[in-house]
Amino acid sequence: MGKLRRGNYLFSNMRYSDRAVFKQISKDEYDFEAGEHKDTELYSDIVTCYVMDLGIDKSVKIFGDYSKQRKVIYLKNTYTKPFNLVEYLGQRYIPVTDKQLAKVFYLEKDDSIGT
Repeated sequence: MGKLRRGNYLFSNMRYSDRAVFKQISKDEYDFEAGEHKDTELYSDIVTCYVMDLGIDKSVKIFGDYSKQRKVIYLKNTYTKPFNLVEYLGQRYIPVTDKQLAKVFYLEKDDSIGT
């Protein structure tokens, strides 16, 4: 990530070149043959974004611990549809909170069984 300096201000030059899938899923089906709950995907959207890891210092400051893997996702435009799962590079993340009018999201890695 490049950084630009103008006067006393330091600007970060973010490239929105990553892709993440925002999904709305429902976990209300139980498959008796497989013996597990099945996710029903209601819809999914692929969004252009910039993704970075949430550092240990920031994770402790915001959440009080650093035991889970967390990411910060930046969007160019606001995302207003409801979603409860984000897939990024084959990993599943659960949105914890959003900032800056639904342009920045804090994600926590989904460690539940079956993911």
